[in-house]
Amino acid sequence: MGSVKREIVFLGDTVNTAARIQELCRETGERVLASADLIDHLELPPGIAKRSLGDLRLRGKGADLALYALTKAPLRASGSPARAVGTDILNEFSDDRSPA
Repeated sequence: MGSVKREIVFLGDTVNTAARIQELCRETGERVLASADLIDHLELPPGIAKRSLGDLRLRGKGADLALYALTKAPLRASGSPARAVGTDILNEFSDDRSPA
C-alpha cells in the first residue's frame, strides 16, 4: 500500500502541474505551453519555435515555473513558410482545425 501512495503523490503533483499549465494557456491565449524542464529535454522539431514567457506563478504552487510558448517558426527570408512535420503538432491545437 505504501508504494501506491508514493506513486499517487508523485503522479498527483505532475498531473496538478500540467492542469495549472493548461489554465495558463487559457489565461495567456497561447495554444501550447511547456515548462523549461520539458524544453531542456526536447529537441524541437523543425518548424516549431519557443518563446520564453518568463517565470510564472501557478495557482496552488509555492514557486514560480519558467514557461515557454511553442509556436510555428516564422517565415523564412524567401517568404515561404518553414513547413515541417513539427508544424502539424501545433495545427492539432488550432481552434479552426484548418491546415497550415
